[in-house]
Amino acid sequence: MIRSMTGFGVASTQVSGARYVVEIRSLNSKYFKAQIRLPEELQGLSPEERAVHPRLLEPIEKAVKEVNRLLADHERIRRWKLLPRELTLEAGEVTPTLKIKRRVVLERYKELVASMYLKSQRVEG
Repeated sequence: MIRSMTGFGVASTQVSGARYVVEIRSLNSKYFKAQIRLPEELQGLSPEERAVHPRLLEPIEKAVKEVNRLLADHERIRRWKLLPRELTLEAGEVTPTLKIKRRVVLERYKELVASMYLKSQRVEG
């Protein structure tokens, strides 16, 4: 029996004839389990191929646009990229409490992050 729930969410959208449903449940933030059923055309692809596939990116882009309509200009998401895999404790990208280790992630994905900025906006390090 569930005694306390600290998070629950359901969202769905339809893009190009495919329906996407995402449900997230979290108990006391330690017991997170996400289950996603992909359309058949995406199931055989590698994570790297899925991360750039239009069929997966279109619903995310639609959701970002919907959220941006509710935000002030300075809060809006300007650019985003989908990583080919989850950030993990084993890879040293998150702490034991699942906080992102920004320096590690920025170093590991520096080319991907740099690709989101115009050359004139990049800070070379």
